[in-house]
Amino acid sequence: MGKYIRDPIHGLIYIDNDELKIVDNPYFQRLRKIKQLAHTYLVFPSAVHTRFEHSLGVCYLCGEFAKRLNLEEDEIKEIRIAGLLHDIGHGPFGHTLEEILIEYKGINHEEKGGEIIKEYFSDILSEIGIDPIRIGKIIKGEIKDIVARILGGGEERELGLVLMQIIWII
Repeated sequence: MGKYIRDPIHGLIYIDNDELKIVDNPYFQRLRKIKQLAHTYLVFPSAVHTRFEHSLGVCYLCGEFAKRLNLEEDEIKEIRIAGLLHDIGHGPFGHTLEEILIEYKGINHEEKGGEIIKEYFSDILSEIGIDPIRIGKIIKGEIKDIVARILGGGEERELGLVLMQIIWII
């Protein structure tokens, strides 16, 4: 059955039962406490949205772009879940502490996200028929087959480029 979540930017966002299993995971819920823009709220008091809200929006946008590209249902599901989990590797202060993460742990937040997916989400993803390793690779931009489909040609190429930016850059 799933659930509708009201988003201040996109309106009602539908999250299906499989995605809810991810959202309800305590490790995903921790994103509610991590500000998307780190310390920016100290200067701009209304800049208080979190990685949680952001991840729901990215999931939604990924699904919308994937549908416009006429991807298969299983690919849309994969892309939405990659969007949902793309920021799972962020810790407090996000990119502000990225250099410290790299210096002391030798990994960036995308690589940390892959570790978190493997440790905390593998069972959930496997249960819903999604390969957790593949999701990590989509997030890191390492999956070539889905990129080739998305970056076809013509108008679809432009939409595909936007979709890849949503997953990899945002």
